[in-house]
Amino acid sequence: MPPLKKKPAVEYSLLSIPLDSYRASVDASINHQARDKRDHYADPRIYSFGSSLELEGTCDYPEERSGDKYTISVHGWETEEGQFGARLSDRHMLDEDGTRKYRKVRGEEVPVYDVPEGIGLIEKVRGERAWSGFCWVSPQTVSDMLILLPHVRPLYISIQERKVGRTRWINELSLQMSHPAFE
Repeated sequence: MPPLKKKPAVEYSLLSIPLDSYRASVDASINHQARDKRDHYADPRIYSFGSSLELEGTCDYPEERSGDKYTISVHGWETEEGQFGARLSDRHMLDEDGTRKYRKVRGEEVPVYDVPEGIGLIEKVRGERAWSGFCWVSPQTVSDMLILLPHVRPLYISIQERKVGRTRWINELSLQMSHPAFE
């Protein structure tokens, strides 16, 4: 029997980033896929709407990343109908025959789910004390963030980072009025 592969270690971190600046864009267009003649059987949406924010700040928590610059792009596009309304049961894994997978835990059958790794990724900018990240959220979330941006100071970006091996996932992102490290 071949040796079992080790699962990569999973680490969680809370990042607190006071907001220094932001840029916003809002888009409306005819979906480019609607005019694509190569895929005759696709049924894309005709219209495409979306919003994007680019949030910038300097990390102040945790200590080992204090002073690092962060640029986070937040995209508010729903790529599939109902994508952000998905339920855990929608992510029930299937075997090669198309039947739902289960595993035994203490003698009891429990479902096996394919839960997304995160809502986005975050990466170190090589050779600098800077990080860059992006995430996909519902259009309503970007709208709510846009409401806060011009009216509230100070604002903080709070990121729950999930590191799996060498990959850093954004598990949670919030824009808030209180310092995340002191909540």
